[in-house]
Amino acid sequence: MKGYASLSAISLGILSLFIHGCAVDYRHHISAIVEDYQHGSYAAAASEAGNAVIHAEKDDKRDQLALLLEAGATERSANYIPMSTQAFDHADTLFNYYDEQAKTRISKETTVAFLNQAALDYEGTGYDRIMTNVYKALNYLDQGDKDNARIEIHRIADSQRKDEERWSNQLRQSQQAAKENNADAQRAQADPHVQQQTNGLLSDFNDPEDQDALRNLSPKAVYDNPYAEYLQGLFYLYSDDAGDREVGRVALRNAAGMMQSNQYAVADAHLADRVANGGSLPARTYVLFETGMAPTRVAVQIYIPVYIRGANMITVAFPALKKIRTDVRSLTASTRSGSYQTQMLADMDSIVAREFKNELPTIITRAVISATLKAAMTYGADQAAANSGWEASVATQVSMLLYQGLTNEADTRTWRTLPKWVELASFDTPADGNVSLQPEGGPPGQSVHVNPGHSAFIWVRCPSEFASPVVRVFQLN
Repeated sequence: MKGYASLSAISLGILSLFIHGCAVDYRHHISAIVEDYQHGSYAAAASEAGNAVIHAEKDDKRDQLALLLEAGATERSANYIPMSTQAFDHADTLFNYYDEQAKTRISKETTVAFLNQAALDYEGTGYDRIMTNVYKALNYLDQGDKDNARIEIHRIADSQRKDEERWSNQLRQSQQAAKENNADAQRAQADPHVQQQTNGLLSDFNDPEDQDALRNLSPKAVYDNPYAEYLQGLFYLYSDDAGDREVGRVALRNAAGMMQSNQYAVADAHLADRVANGGSLPARTYVLFETGMAPTRVAVQIYIPVYIRGANMITVAFPALKKIRTDVRSLTASTRSGSYQTQMLADMDSIVAREFKNELPTIITRAVISATLKAAMTYGADQAAANSGWEASVATQVSMLLYQGLTNEADTRTWRTLPKWVELASFDTPADGNVSLQPEGGPPGQSVHVNPGHSAFIWVRCPSEFASPVVRVFQLN
């Protein structure tokens, strides 16, 4: 039995070393992708993301979904539209697989207990799923494929429903695992020091303007995304099926209700009211401006109390959410008739932060389970080592130290190439079809041409002040 304890500790140490090495690979890939993307080297970022996906498929499938999302976004910006759609299709397949597994699976909680949350497969967040469908719909609309775009538009609402189910399943399974492992997660979460430390995980979002997004919301409201609602509204408003216009009216009203300060969104909702009631649909141009980069996750150390013999406080690595600064706040679209400065439609910083806050109880519960189990294992190993020979004692203690150190790793995986903000402007399509686009505080703008007498959608992506904007244009009718 003593030999077995020593062997088990050594095996855990070796496994921990392997898991840690895989995490280092992911961080290397994501760093290269983000650096290229922020500097406007879209093709290089797409190539790096594609190679990272191939590496993950072959050597470490845990990160496969996270890297597929980066591949889809960077390939879209690099104008590799079919490749982008293929990456997002693969991501969608994995979303569905994880949804089915999550209904009954408890084994992942055991994985978390022995290793850490970074050792799990990345299963995606709610906003990951919704934005995947948004980008697939835009890809199909770029290519004039309205039938497949309709499928993706429909999936946006379905993704929201699945996100609520997924959140409920995760919370239930983590609570069940805590009970089975005698981990007093509720007591740990109620500890004032733990609350103070976990509140610091969102310290970047303590500005007054962020408080509305971070307030306690119903599960459904957590996953509301005005960008997705607005895109649904436009699609159905300009559908050839007259029955769709009522659906479009409701979606545009929803988007305007979420962002009442956006004058364009409110005006577009009023236009949809008139059209749904039999009014004519004028030729309009819609500019969607994606700027900056979504928040990143960084590892911080938090002290977690465990209530077993031989242990008191254990240091646990947690992910903290950090904003990425950008000087490119808005875009001005100019025509012969006037200039139109974009206004906030979707604050992706806040969307990411409020879902992070919603998931925090599950993250903390899993951390308490892991800390409790590791404390018990360490105590048991120390007792066994005390009764073993010198060699076995040293090997056991070294392996346990290695195991604890290498498994104390936060899960910092997140979709980095999402935008920080999504902004909107809409106006009558100019008679000459010429529209000039100039990011404020960013690189030189450019001019595009839309078809006079028709409605057009202009998508602009500018990840930083160092990157030339990507512009894509398609007709809505």
